[in-house]
Amino acid sequence: MSPFPIPRTNPIPTKEVNALAATSGILNRDSVIYDTSASAGIFNDHKWFKSLDHLTRAVGITGANGQVSPNHQGGTVVLRCRQPDGEECNLTFRSAMLSRRTPLNLLSAGKLRRMGIIFDGYNNRLVHKEAGHEVANIV
Repeated sequence: MSPFPIPRTNPIPTKEVNALAATSGILNRDSVIYDTSASAGIFNDHKWFKSLDHLTRAVGITGANGQVSPNHQGGTVVLRCRQPDGEECNLTFRSAMLSRRTPLNLLSAGKLRRMGIIFDGYNNRLVHKEAGHEVANIV
């Protein structure tokens, strides 16, 4: 049994991304989670992409069930995140993949780390390592 129960009916999708992980136990196609095993950002709908291009060669995306789905599109995703002080910031992910079969959206921990953003597990937040400021709070 999954530690995150998936509701039988999908909640109404939200337009604003204000959470990078769901600890409430409810995940849906609009959920965005921090994933330590994803090699790239993987998003399930074109609505997440600022720009989307056809790839010259298909890229296989392996799901948790071991099945490989060919991916033919990728591009740039910009997520609006709300900081604890109410300010908003953009997280821009270049080379993100579109995979319509993905049940939720994945942020690659490795990709974030290469961008200088790390996960602070003590305070459940994403932090810009060099500047020391919080990028987004995990709710």
